[in-house]
Amino acid sequence: MPITRNRTVSVPAHPDPRFATGIVGADQVNVVGLERHLRRHVKGEVRFDDGTRAMYASDASNFRQVPIGVVVPRTLDDVVATAVACHRYGAPLLSRGGGTSLSGETVNTAVVIDFSKYLTGIEELDVDGRTVAAQTGVINEQLNKHTGKQGLIFGPDPSSHSRCTIGGNLGNNSCGIH
Repeated sequence: MPITRNRTVSVPAHPDPRFATGIVGADQVNVVGLERHLRRHVKGEVRFDDGTRAMYASDASNFRQVPIGVVVPRTLDDVVATAVACHRYGAPLLSRGGGTSLSGETVNTAVVIDFSKYLTGIEELDVDGRTVAAQTGVINEQLNKHTGKQGLIFGPDPSSHSRCTIGGNLGNNSCGIH
């Protein structure tokens, strides 16, 4: 797979925090170096090809923003390695679950981390404490099927419950009709 044609990409620059302004410039991200770094340090999938970037450029909203690249982590260590690489190269980072957002929260000119493929484990269920430990990519409905056997449900019930992830529910403060 060839490295992306663009050697650098412009990302919105942060304005000086002392002044109330909009975005006034752009920083350059060395995409080639970032991709190589990620491929060396991430065991999961590192995708910078045009097809993947096009797939992740939209969600359930009307917004479209082509990402710099996509990482599909296999482990939490992959997530940490991705954050370290993005910091090193000055690249924005965006977490993504099911992509069911209607407000564009899962698209941006950033490195997108897709938690929904591998980080889907449901771990400790404490019925007495009414808590459960689950990884970010667990689908809302799958968690409720698991906890429902004990008479418990996870509070948010957005209409996309069969596709949205727990991380997305928490990150977007999802609630649903109840």
